[in-house]
Amino acid sequence: KVSFISSCSLLPTSLFPLIIHLSTIMTILNKIENNDLTHLKISMEAEDVFHNDGNVRDFLDALQKNTSITTVTLEEDFLGCLRADARSKVIQALGDDLGSKLHDVTLGDSLILVSDVTHVVSKCPTLRSLNLHDVVLQGQSEQFRALEAALMQHPTLKDFDMSKNCTSAVQEIDMDGVRNAKKTSGSGCMPSPAVQKSAIAKSA
Repeated sequence: KVSFISSCSLLPTSLFPLIIHLSTIMTILNKIENNDLTHLKISMEAEDVFHNDGNVRDFLDALQKNTSITTVTLEEDFLGCLRADARSKVIQALGDDLGSKLHDVTLGDSLILVSDVTHVVSKCPTLRSLNLHDVVLQGQSEQFRALEAALMQHPTLKDFDMSKNCTSAVQEIDMDGVRNAKKTSGSGCMPSPAVQKSAIAKSA
């Protein structure tokens, strides 16, 4: 630590923000790769985590090497600052790379594809809690039905909450089926008519 300060004193002060920025990036990535985290929480802007908000490769590579993370919270400035394609890759990676051990997921403050949420639910067999807040969900009616079905059929998910400021990008889409999916699955009530109709069509 002393040697770092000593060597930095020889550099132009204009380089200090860059050094701090790169140090922050490497700290996060190293902690992920070295399995130093069980709870990955990122709320800072994407540029403070990645070299730029369009290149998430280093972050995704770090997730692939991780075996310790069981809880993920991505919210505030983070998801909303990502480009749409990068955001989708990050969310899907939660299921692809952490899915076998992930228990709790919180996603917030962003536009999110419904299909990405369904991907996480489907790829995380031990998921216990999923919280969406301040989110605009983007997708077609059939994609919302697919999410509702995935939530209802999940074997371990007990807590699903999207009660705080969650809306659909398409105003005409009714999200009550998704909101109540876990309540329905645990109460003996019937799923929404749209999901029933879809299930009948698939079995025919």
